[in-house]
Amino acid sequence: MDKRKILIDTDTGSDDAVAMLLALRDPSVEVVAVTTVAGNVPLEQATKNALITIHMAGTYAPPVYQGLAKPICSQMQHAFGAHGKDGMGDIGLVPPADMQPKAEHAVDALMRILKQHPAGELELVTLGPTCNIGTLIMRAPDLVKKLRRITVMGGAWMEPGDYWVPPAESNIRNDVESANLILGCGVPVVMVPINVCRGDILTTEEEIEMLTASGPVGKFSVDCNRTLIGFNKQRWGRAVIDPADPVAMAVALCPDCVEEKKDCVMEFETRGRYTRGVMVYDYWNRAGKPINATLITKVSERRYKDYAYNLLRG
Repeated sequence: MDKRKILIDTDTGSDDAVAMLLALRDPSVEVVAVTTVAGNVPLEQATKNALITIHMAGTYAPPVYQGLAKPICSQMQHAFGAHGKDGMGDIGLVPPADMQPKAEHAVDALMRILKQHPAGELELVTLGPTCNIGTLIMRAPDLVKKLRRITVMGGAWMEPGDYWVPPAESNIRNDVESANLILGCGVPVVMVPINVCRGDILTTEEEIEMLTASGPVGKFSVDCNRTLIGFNKQRWGRAVIDPADPVAMAVALCPDCVEEKKDCVMEFETRGRYTRGVMVYDYWNRAGKPINATLITKVSERRYKDYAYNLLRG
């Protein structure tokens, strides 16, 4: 059976790390390359964290390429409060000395990789601000159309977003223009908003204990999220993990996890003083525009947790 080939673009914080573990440990998937971008943490730290995660996965080592350190048109807001100063819970992790990123810039690498693969063979999953992908679209729009699908962890649907950008969600807010470029690039886009990563999907205290005791991979998936667990204890009164990026990865790799979705016309607000980054969507397509996104509105708790925990235990 041929493996699905995916590209991962990440601002590697602690939930990105867990999402990467799922892809690297799923035997039906080949991660062709990992590209890094600033977001949860600055670019160099995001790259170190990607290398740490690949090492901890214990499977194989796809090449890692560094990308953009800032958005196209706005200021970057990091997420130290949720993920720690190092993005990985401040538990002192460092990549092995023999693991280094490639010298080639992420956008150049993506262009080269797309040229080398036939149309429809590669899929892209974005876990952070989409600066690299927006730049790629501007530089090589025809190459981007070779992608089979782009799955984006981003946006807030029917609720406020993140704590420091209440109307929006941080991946989108950090580079709204690039997110809109993705929506207009001509490739099927699956949008996984922050909403579906909460509620019953939360990793509970009991599940955290189970993963910690399950082996080095499960323990790492919890330990790197220690800052997030403490942050959630403070804001929600529960020591839980909200698995934003792992849910997006599960949507991309295990479609059975999706319980509800809506095809729609979508864009993100760019000009509002208070609403920059807000998701604007139209299920009914009153304007008669081409459908440009599939919005995930519900993920099955049981299917997601069966998929994710089976890969993380060990």
